[in-house]
Amino acid sequence: QPDRRRGRGRKIASPPVKELVAGALPVYQPASAEELIDVIEQHKIKPDVIVVVAYGMLLPLEVLNLPPLGCVNLHPSLLPKYRGAAPIQRAIINGEQMTGITTMYLSPEMDAGDIILQEEAEIPVDATAGELGASFAERGAVLVEKTLTMLRQGTAPQRTQEHDLATYAPPLCKEEAQIDWSRAAQEIVNHIKGMNPKPGA
Repeated sequence: QPDRRRGRGRKIASPPVKELVAGALPVYQPASAEELIDVIEQHKIKPDVIVVVAYGMLLPLEVLNLPPLGCVNLHPSLLPKYRGAAPIQRAIINGEQMTGITTMYLSPEMDAGDIILQEEAEIPVDATAGELGASFAERGAVLVEKTLTMLRQGTAPQRTQEHDLATYAPPLCKEEAQIDWSRAAQEIVNHIKGMNPKPGA
């Protein structure tokens, strides 16, 4: 993803991945599908596999068909539940007790590809979206590593999602930050936890 203005000072900041690999790996930051294709063609990139985590952009079919081992996504829900940009937050806001992480093959539709591996996770009673996200980042890294090993060995499972059971987790907006004090106490608590740390309640 491109560098963007962040924080109160609106200063240009790099994504964490770019900072992590600075100087060790080449970094390209296409802002659109067209730019992504241009980067691949210009630098003659021929990946064995593509891994996407919180990328925020659908990959065009031309890219999906490029790597022989496929394009893999790590998604923080038990798909087909909570497809979309805010699965952790929505699960907490909705009072879910269980959720999980999924590795899946990317498809032209959002979070609709075949499932490779899934791991269930209980949502701690007091967990905020930020805390659960941090936990899933660590667990997700392990699941991605396991997925890549199985892909390399040719032993990765592949299961079609039950699309009729799909639910969606659209991005949070600032308007949702307002607390409705007429709601039940537990619903208010869930709302506050799910909106923490961003955008806040």
